[in-house]
Amino acid sequence: MTRKRAIDLTGADGLDNEKRVRLLGVIDRLRELGISENVSLPQLVVVGDQSSGKSSLLEGLTGLSFPVASDLCTRFATQIVLRRSPEGEGQARITIIPGPTSRLDETLNQNLLTFEKTLAAADFGCQEFEDIFD
Repeated sequence: MTRKRAIDLTGADGLDNEKRVRLLGVIDRLRELGISENVSLPQLVVVGDQSSGKSSLLEGLTGLSFPVASDLCTRFATQIVLRRSPEGEGQARITIIPGPTSRLDETLNQNLLTFEKTLAAADFGCQEFEDIFD
């Protein structure tokens, strides 16, 4: 039986400050507005061949098991935004950012834009993640 090891981030505590949190929020808002098409914004991109470990890397970063059997992760781009929050206030918010072709169909675009699931961290786990992906 394999046992997952927790990632030791105690040294990263000094990186967590109000200025950095505000800056990351601004970057997220710019990305939502589509500015990243014209301006390079910081991001980590995971690419690779089929079965090269992309989902495993994302699982290691997030602690969530990605649904590899359904191959949904490889068919759609997945954007993950991680933020620290006080104990008990964490949540998962899942939305869809429509691609360029869906913008041609206004009804489809609105359906995608209005999709949102928000769950408290205590109610969000691997099964809920897979259900939402499906």
